Amino acid sequence: MDIDITRYRGREQAYVKHYFLGSYLQDLIHKVAGSYDHIVYVDGFSGPWQSGDENFGDTSFAIALNALRSAKATWRNLGRNVKMTAHLVEMSKIAFRKLESIPAKFPDIEVLPRQGNFVELAEALAREIPKSAFVFLFIDPKGWSVNLEEIKGLLTLPNCEVVFNFMFDFINRAASMKDPAIVKSIDDFITVEHWRNKLIAAIDEEKPDREAILVDAFKTSLADAGGYKYVAATPILRPLRDRTLYYLIYATRKPHGIEVFRSCQIETLRTQSAIRGATKLAASTLVSGQSEAFNFNQMTNDQTEEFLKTEKESARNELYHMTPFAPDGILYGDIWPLILSKHAIRKTDLNILAAEARRSGTITVKNWEPRHRVPSNHYFLQRVNSLIQ
Repeated sequence: MDIDITRYRGREQAYVKHYFLGSYLQDLIHKVAGSYDHIVYVDGFSGPWQSGDENFGDTSFAIALNALRSAKATWRNLGRNVKMTAHLVEMSKIAFRKLESIPAKFPDIEVLPRQGNFVELAEALAREIPKSAFVFLFIDPKGWSVNLEEIKGLLTLPNCEVVFNFMFDFINRAASMKDPAIVKSIDDFITVEHWRNKLIAAIDEEKPDREAILVDAFKTSLADAGGYKYVAATPILRPLRDRTLYYLIYATRKPHGIEVFRSCQIETLRTQSAIRGATKLAASTLVSGQSEAFNFNQMTNDQTEEFLKTEKESARNELYHMTPFAPDGILYGDIWPLILSKHAIRKTDLNILAAEARRSGTITVKNWEPRHRVPSNHYFLQRVNSLIQ
């Protein structure tokens, strides 16, 4: 990803968000453009905000537009013309005036700026977007002022994926407030039942899982609203404090989508570690006037690698326990997307775990083909013992 990090000083978390978005869209759009004649990008809260680039290269919509442009050019060189459309929605009149200059910068893409409230415009957008198009929604509100029911028309488009910025830091503080207006707005946003009771129980039992309760509740709400089979999340941390600022929640109905998400997520987590390490070191040096003896970058990278190691082991156990005992079984193509939706692991790494399980005898695959080192989707997995608990 070619994003100029020097434009993100003081807002390194935005760089991490844009790094993920750019990596994901570059991979996704190039691939789906081979199957769809029309790709539509919708940015519900476009801004631009705090951009330090006259071409808005440090904004979400510009990163997406460049990904659309790149994919269009690649497929055009192969003799295929794919229509690219971007709906950029912004309510602020001041920001929208800047947004109106964007179509001229991307003449090869149909860029449609729209001034107004995204939630109020959602149904009209859903009617306008062709049902045959592939649609990517990027919803990045400043808080939680999004009624999921009112944007359901967009979420339920047949070929749709979404990345939703779940502003955890704001929502966490508001979740326990008693103001009726705040309670209603959050209930319109997190629509699954009983999540408040779980928060109360977690406080009473002194369990530190408030963050997981809120994130899981929104993931379920988004899955229900759009009929998404696979929903996953990646955290964006504060640059100088080991606290979560927000989560990028991803939802798709396609196995390939969750595969691409996990690969990009792992790359982004490692990039985030490096960025936070460098930011902490710079801040410490500014305060003390001298470089620290220890390596902040190594410290944060070690934390990330330990997390990924734990996720890998969790995926190994998940593979074993999700595989039914013989004579029942499950196709590998049905099990791997479910595991990737739960754990931060690349499909290539899960493939290796499955091959190891077969060699160890904990899982059998009767239709494993000669000279195949990793499983194919049509392989039939069965559990034969209880070596892993």
